[in-house]
Amino acid sequence: MNFFEFTTENESYFRNKILTYNHNKIPSYALWDTETIEKESLDLRYKWWCINTEDVINNSNNSNNNNEILKICIKWKNFLALNINKKREDILQNLYNNNNICYTPFFSEEFDCDI
Repeated sequence: MNFFEFTTENESYFRNKILTYNHNKIPSYALWDTETIEKESLDLRYKWWCINTEDVINNSNNSNNNNEILKICIKWKNFLALNINKKREDILQNLYNNNNICYTPFFSEEFDCDI
């Protein structure tokens, strides 16, 4: 499995890995699957990684394993944060375009489009 492929299949695999790390053995009915993750919003998915990153930080099992698990959490948090920001930027862009207002993320002021 290539970790750098941020798919819901990989996310379910790594969520289950994190849960197993934090709680040792977990029952099969509590495992994450692709379909469940696909139904979640990006914000909810990001929140899951934030909460579980804190659990990993507070868990002091094995320091080498802890670092590996923490890196996984941080990579998923960063990936989802970028997607959330991109989605919000797209929404703002569409909002401004539909209202005939020019928008750029670099300036906070609005100005009328005459182009």
